Amino acid sequence: MPTVRNLILCNINVDDDGYVNDRDNEDTPWISFVDKFPLLEKLVIDSCGKLQNLHVSQQNLVSLVLKDSLVADEVKIDSPKLKSLEYKGVLTDFYGIEALQELEFVILYLDPLKLRDYRYSWLRDILESCAHSKRLSLICGIEEVIIFPVEMDDVLPVNGIKNLGLEIINCHATTEEISDDLIWLLPDLKTLSLTLGSITEVIESDHHKEMDESIID
Repeated sequence: MPTVRNLILCNINVDDDGYVNDRDNEDTPWISFVDKFPLLEKLVIDSCGKLQNLHVSQQNLVSLVLKDSLVADEVKIDSPKLKSLEYKGVLTDFYGIEALQELEFVILYLDPLKLRDYRYSWLRDILESCAHSKRLSLICGIEEVIIFPVEMDDVLPVNGIKNLGLEIINCHATTEEISDDLIWLLPDLKTLSLTLGSITEVIESDHHKEMDESIID
């Protein structure tokens, strides 16, 4: 097992105490189980619940996918070579992303059923952590997940994000409403690739934050 480079964990049976069913040791803690693979380059954790914490520290890891897995408290990443991060889940605190100097691609799936109370401050914090990545993409089902309400005007903007990809599957807002809200949240944004349903628009801003739109069919 130590030589494994790619590992996919799907529907792993985790008991109430955070242990997994392991052929070698039936009482292996979840975090220790992941640590059994020090040479991992790609790790996928899909639909694994009841995790209290997750600490990823494989030094050669370049890709981490964490989807539909309940991590109650925090995810800590200490993998300096990580280039790709994909996350879909609840409001879990992430630590260490801002220190990942080689991070290039980040995809965040924003599910309104999982991102309820405090989602705006959580979204702001994780966007700030990922601001240095080369390509940041958000995918959400409805625009309410990304459009901040008026009463949230005390949320500080996120600096440093210049390019953003945003896909909204079912959207009732206009392009202007979405872009205006994002400009307020992301004042350094220069290029927004906005997909509403089946239509993609590339929106570019100048120094005065005026938006020039070119529609791609």
